[in-house]
Amino acid sequence: MKSNTNQEEQVWKLLSANGVLRTREALADGIHHETLQRMVKKGLITRLTRGQYIASEHELTEKVSLAVVSKHVPDGVICLL
Repeated sequence: MKSNTNQEEQVWKLLSANGVLRTREALADGIHHETLQRMVKKGLITRLTRGQYIASEHELTEKVSLAVVSKHVPDGVICLL
């Protein structure tokens, strides 16, 4: 198992690559769910909804909302009228 520091570094890599991190993606990369919980308690990341996180310094905009929806329904189509 990776150390806490290594796991937190991996979380930052995934967040910088994807913007929104799903618990499923973190677990697949060997990051324990308690690492995510600990980072939320420290104020480093923000839990948007069940199983989805962003960096705390990231501004919550409509783009983040679209990213969250697209993570929930990966094969869905978003229509902006």
